[in-house]
Amino acid sequence: LLIAWIEPSDLDAPVRALRRDSTGSGVSGWAANGVVLCAAPGQRSMLRLVADGAGGAIAGWVDHRDPSRGRIFAQRVTGSGAIASGWSADGVVVTADSTDQAAPALATDGLGGAFVAWQKPRPTGTAVRLLRLAPDGTYSRVQRTEGAVRSQEYFLQRARRWMDSARRNPAIRPVTAPTTAS
Repeated sequence: LLIAWIEPSDLDAPVRALRRDSTGSGVSGWAANGVVLCAAPGQRSMLRLVADGAGGAIAGWVDHRDPSRGRIFAQRVTGSGAIASGWSADGVVVTADSTDQAAPALATDGLGGAFVAWQKPRPTGTAVRLLRLAPDGTYSRVQRTEGAVRSQEYFLQRARRWMDSARRNPAIRPVTAPTTAS
């Protein structure tokens, strides 16, 4: 079981994660009071968490390191309780956009990374944005393939077109194709 939270007692609210086994006991390698995912100055809100498929997780949140706007940050913690290689100590910024960002949503990509969606204001309303974080914390695109099998990139392009009209409160969930009995 993976649990993440924002410390409520501090103006510079750190984000922490903790792993417990099926009996509720702590897991070896994990700090008893939780692994710090972000300790940068500033307020945080709207914490989300998704399993990475390897015993760890990717967390995403709205971060106010810059008090004038919220930005979406993410952090990956491994199954052994360490910040994953390639991820900075206080998380990676999901987008460098200069506008306020809110309502992050995460879904596993099935490859150790995550899809991240969020909303941002536009002159005509609110837009929802989507990208994929690779397991190493970089932004990654899946190459489009031609033929009968469509890639994740194809569906991301279609989702982006749909989301460009005024949308709010993104929610994403992985969907698997139905299987047929032989």
